Amino acid sequence: MKKLIAFLMVVGILLSATPALAESDSSSPRSNGKIVDLTCMQTAVEKRENTIITAWDTLHTTATTALKARRDALVEAWKIEDRKERNAAIKAAWKSFKDAKKGMWRTWNSARKSAWKTFKTDAKACRATDTGSESESADNV
Repeated sequence: MKKLIAFLMVVGILLSATPALAESDSSSPRSNGKIVDLTCMQTAVEKRENTIITAWDTLHTTATTALKARRDALVEAWKIEDRKERNAAIKAAWKSFKDAKKGMWRTWNSARKSAWKTFKTDAKACRATDTGSESESADNV
């Protein structure tokens, strides 16, 4: 009888420890005890990065356009002989550039934040919880 009780205790301990052992297996990607869909995460990361690259390209193009417009407006302003008119034209050129610059950075930040928001939603669908962010490391995925 003692052997039977001891056997049942050992079996009970082994059965209760099995899920804990399975979760600690480092060969399978897990996040909070759930298996992470790696293909899904690869797609989510690629989608996020492509969106950020496109936004960066747009920022670059917009900045180049704004700089060329400023250059042209300042060159034209310096063709004006009347000092008051010239100063007004120079001031207008710089204001226009400042407004364009604010707009391009606002667009960049909006696109970047949107890409990360979408990524976090996509990552949850992939069952990943520790995905990192722009200011965090993604080492825990």
